[in-house]
Amino acid sequence: MVYTSQISTHIVNTSLDTIDTVVQQLKETFSHAVARFHYEFGLDSDDEPAIWLWVVFHDEQLEAQWPFENRMAIRQHIRDAFQAAGILHWIYIRFRSDSEDRQATLMDQKGIA
Repeated sequence: MVYTSQISTHIVNTSLDTIDTVVQQLKETFSHAVARFHYEFGLDSDDEPAIWLWVVFHDEQLEAQWPFENRMAIRQHIRDAFQAAGILHWIYIRFRSDSEDRQATLMDQKGIA
C-alpha cells in the first residue's frame, strides 16, 4: 500500500480495513493528480475522535489541482466517500506537494518539529 496509518485507540468503532478500502478507492479515483494519502487518528480540540488525511499531489499536478474550487471538490468527494463507507468521524483534510511531503517525512525522522 502507498499510504501510512497510525492507529489510535480513540477510533474504536471504525474498522481499519474499511478506512484502508476507502483510501485505496480515493487513490484510484485521483491517481492522475495524487501521489499518495497519509492518515492518522486522534482526538480533535473538542475531544472527539477524528481522522487527519493528507492528500499528497504529484509535484507536476500541484498548480493544476491547487485552485480553491478543485480542493473544495476533492474535500467533498473524500468526505462523501468516508460517509458512504459508514465512517462518520470528522475528516480533517490537508494538502501538500510530493516534495513538501518528502521534506516533512525527513524532518519527522530526524525529530525536527
